[in-house]
Amino acid sequence: MKNFLIAVIIAVLIASSVGAVAEDWWGLHWVIADEVLNPWEAFVAFSIVAVVFVFVGFIVAMSIAGEVVIGVVAGGFALFITGIIALWPLLLLVALVYLIRRKSPSYAT
Repeated sequence: MKNFLIAVIIAVLIASSVGAVAEDWWGLHWVIADEVLNPWEAFVAFSIVAVVFVFVGFIVAMSIAGEVVIGVVAGGFALFITGIIALWPLLLLVALVYLIRRKSPSYAT
C-alpha cells in the first residue's frame, strides 16, 4: 500500500508539473464551458479522460483475449473431431479386438 501511495503522489506531481510547463511554455489551456481551468481542475479533467481511456483499453484487451481463447478451443475441438473422423476404422478395429479378447467371466458351479 505504501508503494501505491508513493506512485500516486509521484503521478500527481509529474502531471501537475507537466501541466504547468505546458501552460507556461506553449500556452495550452483546458477550456470547459468557456472557462479556463486552473492547473488542478485541468489535472482532474485529464485524469478522468485517462481513466476512461484505460477502461476502454481494458475492455478491448479482454475481448481480444476472449476471442483468442475461443479460437484455440474451437481449433482444438475441430482437430479432435477430424482425428476421430479420420481414424474411425482403426478405432472400430481396436474396439472389436478388445471385445473379442477380453476374458469372459467364469461362473463357479
